[in-house]
Amino acid sequence: MKLIVKCCILLVLMINAHALPTSSGLSAGSSLDANMLDPADKPRGVGVGYDEGIPLLSVSIKSQDKTSLQRGAKMFVNYCAGCHSLQYMRYSRMGEDIGLVNYKGELDEALLTQNLMFTQADIHDAILNAMPKNDAKGWFGNTPPDLSLVARARGPAWIYTYLKSFYADESRPFGANNLLFKEVAMPNVLGPLSGKVILSPNLAPSMQALVLIENGQMTPQQFDSALVDLVTFLDYVSEPNKWERHRMGVFVLIFLGVLWILAFKLKQSYWQKIRKNPPKETDL
Repeated sequence: MKLIVKCCILLVLMINAHALPTSSGLSAGSSLDANMLDPADKPRGVGVGYDEGIPLLSVSIKSQDKTSLQRGAKMFVNYCAGCHSLQYMRYSRMGEDIGLVNYKGELDEALLTQNLMFTQADIHDAILNAMPKNDAKGWFGNTPPDLSLVARARGPAWIYTYLKSFYADESRPFGANNLLFKEVAMPNVLGPLSGKVILSPNLAPSMQALVLIENGQMTPQQFDSALVDLVTFLDYVSEPNKWERHRMGVFVLIFLGVLWILAFKLKQSYWQKIRKNPPKETDL
């Protein structure tokens, strides 16, 4: 039985090793990027925002939906990639996973480069931005974090709520503040899509206090759908092997179940023989 327990522990460790996106450049055992989280961030509570105790909004994502992943990837390269990078994800891996393939199932390089690559990078390069770190720190006060593992570090619900929490604030350098993350350095890059939102002075700070006073390029429903696509993409990037690991887990559980049955039957057989022919004192 001790051998079976050791085998179970070994298999669990193997499954957890597959949880990290090793094929995208992060080796098993690597830690989160130190630059990904702002040093001033407060510890996260369960279901609560960082600074103001704002309840997080629920979001339903389907990281196997390739159509949603493609829209989310387009949102990222158009609105996020100018400042943020995905250093543990390669263009080629992303293209294959989100379905940019030809009829043979091979990566369609032309489709990838024309729609999701706007730099001189090679398709096998990591998704990095061209912004110099020193300049970024001077402009924003802090280097924009890499977003490769942000969905694992903070959770999809936090990202979704954060992106919906921006509102106009003329006292801020970029004219925007965030209800979930007060005095955030990031500008509201999605403002043209969502429209102008203000924080009502007559209500306590909450998501209900955010009021849309000027329509953007998208309706509220379209904007919410676009955010879901973006969050879905970031969730995929944070763990590209998630569904492969889940499938592997099913086979591992089946294997352990069969192994347990065989071990139990073997034990019954041994004890049946022992009961029929108990050892004599002279044999001990």
